[in-house]
Amino acid sequence: MNLRPSARALALGLGTVTGKTIKHLPSGRLAVTALAAGAALSGGGSATGGSRLLNKKVVITGAAGGIGQAARKALRREGARVEGIDLAPEEGMISGDVTDAKSIEAAIEEAAERLGGMDILINNAGIGRAQDAGEFPDEGSRKTLEINLLGSWNTAAAAIPHLVKSDGHVVNVSSGLALLNVPYAAAYSASKRGLAAYSDALRLEYDGRITVSTVYPGYMKTPIHDVVETQGASLDGLVPEEPVEYASEAIIRACKHKKRDVFTSAQALVALSFARHFPGPTDAIVRRRFKKMRGQRSEPDFLRGPQAESRNGSAREAATQTTQHR
Repeated sequence: MNLRPSARALALGLGTVTGKTIKHLPSGRLAVTALAAGAALSGGGSATGGSRLLNKKVVITGAAGGIGQAARKALRREGARVEGIDLAPEEGMISGDVTDAKSIEAAIEEAAERLGGMDILINNAGIGRAQDAGEFPDEGSRKTLEINLLGSWNTAAAAIPHLVKSDGHVVNVSSGLALLNVPYAAAYSASKRGLAAYSDALRLEYDGRITVSTVYPGYMKTPIHDVVETQGASLDGLVPEEPVEYASEAIIRACKHKKRDVFTSAQALVALSFARHFPGPTDAIVRRRFKKMRGQRSEPDFLRGPQAESRNGSAREAATQTTQHR
């Protein structure tokens, strides 16, 4: 069966994310999805031409991380004045813990004092941890939710008094995993989907006083994935990698054009639009991809129950026994 042009575009995007060739798609809402994707793309604008951000006062959390560093550099190239906040700050940054209301409030106040106000807040602080969705949430899972979701909420609350004075803008850096689920990412996906919902609530409640964008980066090899790799749950081979610059460019577009949802590339936009509108077929494709990948890797040692049983000898058995006695 030949796909219509809109369906072919969706198939291309989803195939890019999953690494599969998509030949058949449900026909229901394809036209609406393709139209929405096209509209978002046409309004995306360029990440170059710094006049819109010239002398804008910008504060970004998670400033020392991979996306944070790239975004700071890109913002300064656009002529923005930037202050960075991080739990482990580099020289010149401000120390702040997004999970501690008093700490982040003090950091926001220091940033606003340095800048003489605030026009844009970028909530970029975040961590990633892998876990078994059928196990009780561990400390890493709870920390992921606390930093990624509640930490962004704390930071926005601290910044709101400054932002309403400047008709300011909030950029919440979510993730493609807020829309497209993968195994072992329950806490991370929930935190990022929750952050997107928080963006929507903030946008509605503060309509006319501030504006809010949500950015959906794809998989990028930044330090946030280091712990997940040591846990044996890397996304390598499950979803394709994007360069970090895609995220910084998307953040620039969000700051300039203040669109509701901003994606890192045209293919990511189409693929995630498909995942949002057709979750069943998306799950089926990811499931097949995951099953194939499992045959090529050892199981993560945090799994519980039958799925954690060894398939490849004593080393796997030892990992399983360790998990059972944690």
